[in-house]
Order: sequence, then C-alpha cells, then structure tokens
Amino acid sequence: MKLIVTLICALALFGCTPEVKNDEKTLNRIFASNNYQIKVQTCGCFGCGTYSYDVKVKDEKITIANSSGKQKIEVSRDSIEAFKNFMSERIGKNMKRGLCTSNYHFQVETNNSAITFTDEGWYEWDVLNKIIPLKSIPDAFDD
Repeated sequence: MKLIVTLICALALFGCTPEVKNDEKTLNRIFASNNYQIKVQTCGCFGCGTYSYDVKVKDEKITIANSSGKQKIEVSRDSIEAFKNFMSERIGKNMKRGLCTSNYHFQVETNNSAITFTDEGWYEWDVLNKIIPLKSIPDAFDD
C-alpha cells in the first residue's frame, strides 16, 4: 500500500512537469501544436514573479491570453513565426549582459515538452514585446 501511495505522489509531483529539451525538434513540435504556453519568470531586487500566457491556434486565428483567460490579444501567423525564430536563435542560451539587477527566464511549453533560455537583463523581453506585445495583455492579477 505504501508503494502505491508513493507512486501516486511521485506522479502528482513530477508527472505534470514538461521535459525541457532545448533543441530544434522540440521547438518545431511545440510551435506545431494548437495549444502551448509562454512563461516569463522575472527576478530582480524586489523579488520574483511569473507571467503565463496561453497560446491557442484555431485555423488562421491565433490568440494569446493571460493565465486567467480573461484578457487576450489576436496575433498574426507572421508574428508567431517571428517568435519561433526568436526562440530558435536563443534556446538553451544564457544571454549575459554584464552588470545587471534583473534576470528573465523564458519558457515555451506544451504539457510534455519545453524549450527555454535566460536573459540577465531586460533586453530580450523588450525584443520579444516588439514581436508579440505581451506587455499589452493585463496580468491575471489585474482582472
């Protein structure tokens, strides 16, 4: 009985975590999916926070919503392709920018796989927001 309980607990803790594989095959599989998440974890002098966005592709309509789903934007397929190229150039990298007080960890994931990169500054966050205006989507906390 203890073994069964242990297995159930282990599955609950580790079964839902996507496996990070920073390679082109995983990148292509994620972006071919109809549903995936963009997560941006920010850490600075005053603590850390995570922004989560749900991407849904239905035919030619692509929406990106905050974690509550109440606030969303529509983006073009060209924007998503530019975002895919943005991630492709950076996956698995740690972008060091010298002296800095903030850190951004970017992750794009499905239920079972993820790609990541880290930026020790806010530069990449600004570049990403020129491609897809994630900053324009109010935080779920603001709903």
